[in-house]
Amino acid sequence: MSVRQPGRPTPTERFGREKIINGFRLMARQGSRETISRKDLAAFLGITPALISYYFPERDSLLFEAMEGMFAYWYEQLANVAEKECENETERLADAIDLLLAFFLAEGHAEDLYDSLVHQNVICGATRNSMEEMLTKIVMQTCNTVRAEMIAKLIWGACRHSAPLEYDSELVRSTLVNLVPGIKNFVPTAGRMEIDCSP
Repeated sequence: MSVRQPGRPTPTERFGREKIINGFRLMARQGSRETISRKDLAAFLGITPALISYYFPERDSLLFEAMEGMFAYWYEQLANVAEKECENETERLADAIDLLLAFFLAEGHAEDLYDSLVHQNVICGATRNSMEEMLTKIVMQTCNTVRAEMIAKLIWGACRHSAPLEYDSELVRSTLVNLVPGIKNFVPTAGRMEIDCSP
């Protein structure tokens, strides 16, 4: 007779990896803490910590699958925007901004946790970096400039801070879209950014 491993689900238990990952993401989206313990997650899901340990023996493996997987979904959506046919590149940029606003509205608290985990060197942040690189590519398609990476960071920051405040998304989008093509200089001076939008 074989001995069941601690935490191993019985044949009648249906709680698996995906439900644990989705539960972790849901807790992360609620944004109530900088870290999520196995005990907290187990209580939230109504299971034992041992069941989480069975599927994820190492804590970092759960963090990686949950958080990197979340960003992978949004990266794919942004990549689709970059590759789709548009009447003009301004339309593509507007679509990318809409997507970022939706991302931060849905995942803003989780993105804060993601940042915390990156700073703790728990995860490397590669997928989020890929999103920023894809946004830079879209900016380059719209306005071919050596400052594309800086402009992409400006757009990223503006969407990140405006989405949770539920500003008018159309106003945010039109403001950013109209700003990008007119930027001639984007130079950091004395700890601030000076933007020259003169024709």
